[in-house]
Amino acid sequence: VALKPPTGYDHKAVETESFEEKKLRLMRTVGEAVIHLTELNSVAEEILGIMVDELRANRGFICQFADDGTAGLPLASYGVGPSERVVVSKTVCNEMLNNRSGILMTQECDSRAISASLEESSVRSTICVPLWTKDRITGFVSLEMTQSGRAFTKGDLELLISVSHQAAIGLERSRLGELALEERRHRDYLAQFFDHKLIRSVLTSSSVDDPLAPGEQVVTILFGDIVGFTKLSEGLRPQDLAAFIQDHFTAMTDILFKHNGTVDKYIGDAIMALFGAPVSDPEAAQKAVQAALAMRDYVNENSDPQVQMRFGIATGTAVVGNIGSAQRREYTAIGDTVNVASRLESLARPEEIVVDESTAE
Repeated sequence: VALKPPTGYDHKAVETESFEEKKLRLMRTVGEAVIHLTELNSVAEEILGIMVDELRANRGFICQFADDGTAGLPLASYGVGPSERVVVSKTVCNEMLNNRSGILMTQECDSRAISASLEESSVRSTICVPLWTKDRITGFVSLEMTQSGRAFTKGDLELLISVSHQAAIGLERSRLGELALEERRHRDYLAQFFDHKLIRSVLTSSSVDDPLAPGEQVVTILFGDIVGFTKLSEGLRPQDLAAFIQDHFTAMTDILFKHNGTVDKYIGDAIMALFGAPVSDPEAAQKAVQAALAMRDYVNENSDPQVQMRFGIATGTAVVGNIGSAQRREYTAIGDTVNVASRLESLARPEEIVVDESTAE
């Protein structure tokens, strides 16, 4: 994110400030700026703009370290043209990490490596200050002076260090806020398919970015439908039929969730469910049969006598995950196991639960 030109302090008005007064003013300015912002890049832009303007830097960056410890792309940058590549000196960054504190470097410093690195980047002097979160360095602020005859001072370094902790807190608060928002979105997405207990298992056990990515695993597939539904529906008004189906599927879904099942889809008056996915379960077959028994009992006890169900259950390998087109995907299972369960359901008589040999075993 390239910063807009700094809004500009009235530097003449603050020339009479003592150093301590300047520190307090800068800390207050940073604190007030970040408290009203939540988006990470916006917070970084605001902090960098204040620091660049206060120290009259020609270039500046705020970077966060990736999980592997490498410096990622800057969250905010200043003094870099639209077509220019952002370059942060690795030599200066490593020196900051080795010292674990802020550093001030110039082309005239004793280190040949740093002097050469700055000269190559046309930097007269630079300040690099770590951003601490608890006991680790999560990123850094780097300011650069490129104009000849100007250089940062030790006072500038101390000033930047004095506000770095406040800056780090603001950035970390924004980062955690964005993570929380992303997790809420993820949970809302998973809630379409899973019971809340299963969602917790998915989020805590998964080590991949997308726990619903397609993959092969052993599952138990359940199909259940209402026997004679076409005849039943002929005697109901459309609104009554819709209400009946909604109540029926709500009850069946509650039973499936109670037995750690996942709703795959509703097909007319039928329901397809998975057990043992996305989290593997050695008792998937047993839970599928228990769910079918509970669903049958519920219908017998709470529905019209002419409403009966039949079930088909099969256990085996299937490809499970988000499958579909670029425009629309759904969490489902495909493969022979699914086909077998569907055929068994079509062969079952009213009230029967037909299972394949793998499920029986």
